[in-house]
Amino acid sequence: MVLIGRVVSTHGVKGMLKIKPFTDFLERFAPNEKICLYSISNKKLFLIKKSFEKNGFVYVKLDSIDNLNNAKKYLNYDVVIDELDLRKLDKDAYYIHGIIGLKVYDENDNFCGEIVDVYKLRTNDVFEVMTNEMKKVLIPAVNDFIEETNIDRGYLKLRNSEGLFD
Repeated sequence: MVLIGRVVSTHGVKGMLKIKPFTDFLERFAPNEKICLYSISNKKLFLIKKSFEKNGFVYVKLDSIDNLNNAKKYLNYDVVIDELDLRKLDKDAYYIHGIIGLKVYDENDNFCGEIVDVYKLRTNDVFEVMTNEMKKVLIPAVNDFIEETNIDRGYLKLRNSEGLFD
């Protein structure tokens, strides 16, 4: 399963859910699409009756959730898809779950740390790297800093990393 969003709140009294999307493919939340809500103890498939996007969140009305109390049951549930349902990406585009866990090396092939999170900002993504010293370092995901990304071999190589890990 691949995480594409998380239920963060309810919206209104008729059972709408507010979802923080972790995908660029917001059409996954369109009316008549199916959505899978997942927790450790429960997994349930729903049909989206209506939806809209506002301020970086997606609001959905699902087929069998018709009041606030029913909606509250799904707070903090993950929205997931099967890995087979992943869309093909353009060259040099990667899924976040493929980036997290990559080993990071500087331009001299010295190990710097591991990517533990990705922040999606308006201008560009930012990788959070945890060093061996348990220090968090933020690296802009732009060509000025990234020389090579190799998902298959599990690493990211930096360029111009001088001062980033001081």
